[in-house]
Amino acid sequence: MKKTNSNLNFFRRIFFIFFILLNFTLAYPALADLKADVTNQFVTAKESSNLQTTDPREVVSRIVSSALGLLGIIFLVYTIYAGFLWMTAGGEEKKIEEAQAHIKNGSIGLGIILVAYSISLMVTEYLVNATT
Repeated sequence: MKKTNSNLNFFRRIFFIFFILLNFTLAYPALADLKADVTNQFVTAKESSNLQTTDPREVVSRIVSSALGLLGIIFLVYTIYAGFLWMTAGGEEKKIEEAQAHIKNGSIGLGIILVAYSISLMVTEYLVNATT
């Protein structure tokens, strides 16, 4: 009885694998035609959208510049907030020292952002000039 049951499971597995392979084989021409239709639709959509193709290096450069600009604004607001803390300290030495530390940290952050922005600008300029 066990031998028959194991043979039956073996034939079921073989039939299942054959069925799956047959489906892939029969579906391949339909998939090839579908691929051609999808490709034509993409080409038509691209032509009708009037979108310009942009160099990926330029896109990355814009993203980095935007991110560094946003970080610069954040550090500027942080420095202004520290100045506000200093002005409202009311002569308390502890609050003044904390505000001065915030101003120092904000200034260092602004300096780092400016250097990073100038380096990224220089690197992207060199990359564009070297590859065109």
